[in-house]
Amino acid sequence: MMTLNIKSESKRRNNLLTVGLAFLLSSFSLMLFASCGNLSRGSLSQEAVKMAVLPAYSTALTSHKYLPLLNYLSRETGYEVQYIWGQSYSGLGAAIETSGADFVICDPLAYLTLQKTHRARLLVISVGADGQSEAPGMIFVPQGSPITDPRSLKGKLVACASMQSSEGFISQAVYLKSLGLLAGRDYRLLVCGTMDEAVKKVAEGKAQAGFGGPDCLDPAMTGQLIPLAGTDPVPGWLCLSLKGDNYEVEEKLTQAFLRLGLENTEHKKVLEGLGYNGFAIPQEAGLKGLEEMAKGLKVPF
Repeated sequence: MMTLNIKSESKRRNNLLTVGLAFLLSSFSLMLFASCGNLSRGSLSQEAVKMAVLPAYSTALTSHKYLPLLNYLSRETGYEVQYIWGQSYSGLGAAIETSGADFVICDPLAYLTLQKTHRARLLVISVGADGQSEAPGMIFVPQGSPITDPRSLKGKLVACASMQSSEGFISQAVYLKSLGLLAGRDYRLLVCGTMDEAVKKVAEGKAQAGFGGPDCLDPAMTGQLIPLAGTDPVPGWLCLSLKGDNYEVEEKLTQAFLRLGLENTEHKKVLEGLGYNGFAIPQEAGLKGLEEMAKGLKVPF
């Protein structure tokens, strides 16, 4: 009996010790959790902002152009600006819905659509070398092409990224319409999905001419492709806000965009990669002209 009592007492003491240690560990964990709760959100993890980008170029080229900008915006605002791939011109809306994007960088025709579907609000617009927020499109042909006048495009196959591209279709189609040439009636379109793919098709001889933005010809194409004509100016690319409760984030992003300037070495690299000289506050009136251009061509938006 004595032996049993000693064992029972020893067991009871071990149980008490186990319970006591568990209590101390629990108390310590609660204190640690409470102290963490007093840290600011930014100290624990950077707040994420999702930025969708219209894919006018291939995945690799779009990433090369826009990731330096998004990294700059992250540093300047303190938010983690995440890159959302837009998939395609026509698939941009679906990509926004799927990802829950907060903001989007896109061309002005996409803005006209997103204004109706998402009540998108303008933040900034890109500006060129002359400080203007509009830029012409371009028609290009192979070096040595017999096409030396835009009117000679009649009956030809022309490569473009998308009929929903402001700088890669609307600009050129309006210009050619003024010369009496209509897409589908007087010249055929080879829709390629991206501008660099349109450039590639012309370089490979699969189309006689191409439509693109003012900087669509890669330096590697020097000697292979040449501009045929500059076409009607269209508004530059825009950054839009897609949600109604992002006012603080909107202000920080807007100011970060507006601070970009060629006089700063870091900023210059970002802007040269994009093909812009900076950003400005856009005017709604400047986008009305594009709306009329699209309607005149019966391009839906």
